[in-house]
Amino acid sequence: MHKYSMKYIKWKKRLSLVLINSGRNIVPLVLNSLISFLVIKFSSFSVWGELVSYLIIFNLGAQFIIWGNKQYLLREFSLDNSKLAENWFENLKARLPLLLIVVLIILLLQIPSDIKFLLIFWQLIIFFNRSFEVLILYFKKMKFFLLLEIMLSLISISIIILSNKSITVQLLLFVFVIIELIRLIVFSIYFRKKLQFHFSISIDLKILLAGFIFFLLGTIGMLQSRLDLYFVALLLHNNELAVYQILINYILLIQAATGFIIQPYLKEIYRMNRRTLAKFSFRFTLFGFIISIPITFALALVLKRIYGINISWQMALLSFLYIIPIFYYTIRVYILYKIKKESLILFAGISVLIVSIPLNYFLISIYKINGALISGVMGELLSLLFYYFFEKRVGLINSTISIHNSTELS
Repeated sequence: MHKYSMKYIKWKKRLSLVLINSGRNIVPLVLNSLISFLVIKFSSFSVWGELVSYLIIFNLGAQFIIWGNKQYLLREFSLDNSKLAENWFENLKARLPLLLIVVLIILLLQIPSDIKFLLIFWQLIIFFNRSFEVLILYFKKMKFFLLLEIMLSLISISIIILSNKSITVQLLLFVFVIIELIRLIVFSIYFRKKLQFHFSISIDLKILLAGFIFFLLGTIGMLQSRLDLYFVALLLHNNELAVYQILINYILLIQAATGFIIQPYLKEIYRMNRRTLAKFSFRFTLFGFIISIPITFALALVLKRIYGINISWQMALLSFLYIIPIFYYTIRVYILYKIKKESLILFAGISVLIVSIPLNYFLISIYKINGALISGVMGELLSLLFYYFFEKRVGLINSTISIHNSTELS
C-alpha cells in the first residue's frame, strides 16, 4: 500500500508541474484567442486582420532581439550556476545592438507614427521580459508566474470589454504595451536578489556568436510554423487574414502543448534506456493521434459557436493532419538538443522552409485558406519524415541514450 501511495504522490507532483508549466505558457495563447473574439464581436474581422499584420512585424523583431537567449543561458547555467547573474547580464548587454537595429527598421516602415511609437516601446520592454523567461524556467517558479499571467489576462480582457465600441488597433497595441510593462515591473522585483553582482559596461559580442545557433534554430522554427500566416497576410485580404489567424492560433496552441507536457520530464527522458525511451515515444505519439480526434471536433465547434466561422470538412481534416506530426518528433528534437546535434534540427528546419516558401505562394494564390493549410500540413509531414530518417539511419533514440543512466517513468 505504501508503494502505491508513493507512486501516486510522485505522479501527482509530476502532473501538477506539467499543468502549471503548460498553464503559464498557454494562458497568453488563450488570451490571444479571447481578444480576437472580443475584437470581432465589438468591431470587425478587418480590425483584427490589421492588428495581426502589425503583430507579425512585432514578433519578427522580438525573435531577432531575443537571439536564442533562453536556450543558450539554460545551458550556461547548467554548466556553471555560480556565474548566473554575470552570464545573464552579459547576454543582455550583447543583444543591445540588435535592439537598436530593430528600432531603426521600425522607424523606416511606412506605417502610422503612433503605431511606430507603440511597436518600438513594446520592443524595448519585451527585450527585458524575454530575458527573464530563462530565470523562471531555471528556478522553476511556474506557479507564481501562472497566477501573474492569469491576472494580466483578466486586466487585458476587462480593458477591452470596457472599451466596447471604441476598439481600435492603437488601443489594442496600447493595452499590450501596458500589460508588458506591468510584467517587467514584477519580473524586476521578483528576481532582483538573484541578479546582484558587480556590473560592467563592457559588451562581449562573442556571446552573440555563441548563441547564434540557438537564434537560428528559434528563427527557423518560428518561420516554419508561421510562414503560412505570413503569406496569407501578403496575398489575402484582412478579413481572410483574421479568419486564418484565429484558426492557426488554435492549431499552434495545441502543438505548443506537446512541448509544455514534455518539458517537466526532460531529466527523466534524458536518462531513459533505449527500450524505455522507445516505449515512451510510441505511447506519446499514439496519445497525440487519439487526442487529436476530439480536439479537431472541438476546434470546429469553437470556431462556429464563438466566432461564427464555419469550416468545411476539408479544413477540419487538414487541421487534424496539421496537429498530429509534432507528437512524433517533439521528443526527438529534445534528444538532439541534449546530444548537441542542433545541426540536424537546423538542416531539417531549413529544408522544410525552402520547400514551404514556393508551396505557400502557389497554394495560397490558388486555394486561399485551404492552400495555407495544405502547405502547413506538407511542412509538418516533411518534418516528420526527417526525424524518422534521423532515428532509423542516425540512431537518434537507439544509440544516444546511456543504459547505465536509465530511469523509468514510474
